[in-house]
Amino acid sequence: MSLWRIKDELGNPSRPQKTMFLVSAFFDPLTNRTLQNMINGIANVTGNQFMLEFKVPPHLTFLQIQTRTGQDQLEQALKNLKGKLKPVPLTFASCGDGIPNVVFAKVRKTDELKSQMNLVYEEIIKIPDIKISPHYLPENIFPHVTLGKTLTREQQVVALDYLNKNFSMFEGILSEVALTCGKPPYPLVHFSLR
Repeated sequence: MSLWRIKDELGNPSRPQKTMFLVSAFFDPLTNRTLQNMINGIANVTGNQFMLEFKVPPHLTFLQIQTRTGQDQLEQALKNLKGKLKPVPLTFASCGDGIPNVVFAKVRKTDELKSQMNLVYEEIIKIPDIKISPHYLPENIFPHVTLGKTLTREQQVVALDYLNKNFSMFEGILSEVALTCGKPPYPLVHFSLR
C-alpha cells in the first residue's frame, strides 16, 4: 500500500505532493499509562475526542519532516540509528497551554535528551528532498507530549484546570523510537532502545 498522495491542483493523479512524516519517541509502560490517563481525562472533561478518535498515542516528537521522494531514505536513516540511540530518563516537569488549541506535558530538556535528538537530526538532515519543520530544529525544539489537541479556547481552559488538579511532576523513560506517517500514525520503522 502506497502512502503517497498523488494529485495536482485539478485533482488529477500526476504529481506527488509532499507527505508528512514524524520521528517520535515513546515511553515505558508506566509512563505511557500515566500520559494516556491524562489524555482520556482531558477528552472526558472537555468533550473533545480528537486524540482518542485519531488514536494518537502519547509520544514525544523529535522531527516533523516533509518529502516527495525520500520515504525509503527516511526509513533507512532511522534503521541506521538502531543501536546508537539509548533509553533516556525523562522528567515531566509541568503542564501548559502555550501552543494554540493544545495542552501538553512539558519534558525537561536535559543534555542526554538533546544528544539523542541531535543524533536523529544529524542522520536525517543528510537526505536530499526533505524539509524539516523549523519548530523541530535542534535549537528550537520544545520537548512536550500533547495531551489535548484542536481544543477551543473554552476547552483549553477546562483542560488546563483538569491538569492543574491532576498533574504532578513525574519521571519516565524514553524507550522506543518510530518513523510514522498518517492519521492515525502508521509506524514505518519502529524499534526499542533497550
